[in-house]
Amino acid sequence: MRASWKARALVGGAVAAGTVVVSTAAVNALSAPLGLVALFAAGAILAELFQVPGEDNSLDPADQHWFSFSSGVHVAAVIVLGPWPAALVAVFGVVVVDGLRGSAGKKIAYNSAVFALAVVAGGFVFTTFGGDPGLLELPADLPALAALLVTAYVVNSAFVNGIVALASSSSFWLLTRDTLRADAASTVAEFGLGVTLAFVVLYEPWAVVAVLPLLFAVYRSYERLAALRRETARALEAFANVVDERDMSTFQHSARVADYVRDLAEALDLPPSVVARLRWAGRLHDLGKIAVDASVLRKPGRLDDVEWAAMRKHARLSARLLRRFRLATTEARAVEYHHERFDGRG
Repeated sequence: MRASWKARALVGGAVAAGTVVVSTAAVNALSAPLGLVALFAAGAILAELFQVPGEDNSLDPADQHWFSFSSGVHVAAVIVLGPWPAALVAVFGVVVVDGLRGSAGKKIAYNSAVFALAVVAGGFVFTTFGGDPGLLELPADLPALAALLVTAYVVNSAFVNGIVALASSSSFWLLTRDTLRADAASTVAEFGLGVTLAFVVLYEPWAVVAVLPLLFAVYRSYERLAALRRETARALEAFANVVDERDMSTFQHSARVADYVRDLAEALDLPPSVVARLRWAGRLHDLGKIAVDASVLRKPGRLDDVEWAAMRKHARLSARLLRRFRLATTEARAVEYHHERFDGRG
């Protein structure tokens, strides 16, 4: 209950602060060129539409992260228009697209507020470090651009990780560390995209004709990669189900082990990414039993030495199978030693 109240307080505070920012932005943005504001608003909508969604229920933690170009559009808007118009652009994209998707009002309000706060904070730090909206001079503006990147990312991740930590009773700092590790490369790439878009808009507007197909190609590549990862993960899960079904006395055994491992890891306050990977290892730990004869698996009595020798091979075989899949190489070691004991008598 305590976490629930904290989560509500965080949402309420963020929405209230975001409302103030948006109201102020609406007044301060009146002097901005409406054509450019409309152009960036359209870009924000397109970026929100062309997202590769994460899959929260996936056993593979890499599938839970979303991919989008929206932050790049926000960065470009800050560089070209300044913090106040950029905040309106960011909010407009979220409200329009999430509204079309039928998202809950509270979610739209919170996401809009977080984007507005991150963009305005990053924009003002950008100007504090010498950045001048409407101009882009490299390498002189690199410190201001770096400050923009760090500030916007910190503000956004603080609100996002904060609400996730409160809702799931996870450690905010561990969650932040995992998010930073997972998102660092894509965040820098999006920021580079934003600087590129700003340069194009300011100095070579027609170059957008060449940039847009490249962005679409990147989006399609990431979409296909995400689909391939999910299909591979589902195939491995199906394989695990086949193994379980060979012995009705242990039917759904790997699914239960995965749940037990997750509960134990969460009770130990392990980082969310570690919990997800351990659960993934638990789900796939018995794949090697596919090489064990069904009569051995179903034998009601004690196994003889030959049968035990065949059974003992399954853990190493499971690991060998998983090492063939890049998405499961981290889990392969845990799977290989899941029958071992600290005293070496496993």
